[in-house]
Amino acid sequence: MSTITLKLAGMHCAHCVHAVEEIITKADGIKTESVSIGLAEFSTTENWMGLELLKTELDREGFRILDVASLENEV
Repeated sequence: MSTITLKLAGMHCAHCVHAVEEIITKADGIKTESVSIGLAEFSTTENWMGLELLKTELDREGFRILDVASLENEV
């Protein structure tokens, strides 16, 4: 399991935060999440969909990943 933090462009208001929360919540393999303007943090499970698929979903809604940080967690 990993904790991933994304720095995002295109988030300007509470509606944007909600839209990103919806995308992350619906993604396969994401266990927890925290979203604020410009930042999304979540934990992944073994069956997570992968960053490229998540990026595609975020791009489709007008959000762009600027930076990715990942921390491997011991199980």
